[in-house]
Amino acid sequence: SGLDYPVLLLLFFGLFYALGAERKGFAFYDFRTVFLTPALFYWLVVHGERAKLNLPGLSDALVLGSLLISLIGLAQFTSGGAYFVEGVPRISALFGSANNLALYLGRVLPLLLSIVVLGPAPRRWLYLLALIPIAAAAFLTFSKGLILVSVPASLLLLAILQPRMRKAVAVLFVVGVLALLPFLGATRFTDLLNTNSGTTFLRLQLWRSAWQMFLDQPWLGVGPDNFLYAYRSIYALPVAWEELQLSHPHNLFLDLLTRTGLFGFLAGIWLLSSTLLHGFRSLRQYPLPNTQYPYFLGLLVGLTAGLFHGLIDNSIFLVDLAILTYLAIAVVERLRRERATAS
Repeated sequence: SGLDYPVLLLLFFGLFYALGAERKGFAFYDFRTVFLTPALFYWLVVHGERAKLNLPGLSDALVLGSLLISLIGLAQFTSGGAYFVEGVPRISALFGSANNLALYLGRVLPLLLSIVVLGPAPRRWLYLLALIPIAAAAFLTFSKGLILVSVPASLLLLAILQPRMRKAVAVLFVVGVLALLPFLGATRFTDLLNTNSGTTFLRLQLWRSAWQMFLDQPWLGVGPDNFLYAYRSIYALPVAWEELQLSHPHNLFLDLLTRTGLFGFLAGIWLLSSTLLHGFRSLRQYPLPNTQYPYFLGLLVGLTAGLFHGLIDNSIFLVDLAILTYLAIAVVERLRRERATAS
């Protein structure tokens, strides 16, 4: 019941389209890692034997992993291991790129901030100590999606949903702007609106190619993790020759359409929209105890901000992002069931 149906439906379409993919080895690996494993994780969280969901424990594990990754990234920066792109130094820690690290940390930052302001006294101070290096590492990714989309969306949502967050949000916004000021003259930001060359231009060409890919194969798509091979061999436009090794279309909607076809797209939209609807309704209509509310708020805002970030990058179909996405979905569903049982 509830969110089980869209989870199972998207899992089914992932398998179905993997069977029809041209490169089945890549497709089935993708199915196993970003469709099946997250769905099993969802099932364990929702249908586990525990009487009550241990949100603090799940949150602690997530924050601890994020802290370790961030410390590795900061060590990379201080040891001269950062790489310069468009005039700024970027860190990636253990991830394949700085953008991937930013996508991951962007999901965790709202959770940290929510606990720091609203959580119980012992944990909030520990989370504050974790927030400082994690926020620093996130900043040093210099991800435009994180800095200009994900973080502003998170701060805005937290301020709207919880008045007690507004002072902290205002302080963090000012600190973030001041930290960014010295870098605004770098090419990474001055070329942001340049549609004739650079990253923005290439992204627009990529979206054109991805849309054509979907139009050519609307029912089946190209299959899980087959985008790269179709794109570089058939669909890449001549003017986009600088970036041929792209494994996804850098847009949530185009990713669903090309990866799983129209039916998988509809299943994915059903799953995500139902999760957000149930989640935000729970925040408004059903008071949660303080042992749950700040964790629930942080996870839900992190998911929402990640989906906004996914309008210009990945959002679900990476191993870490898939687990984080299904964690938030599972928490929404599990708390819905616990509330229904209690009533």
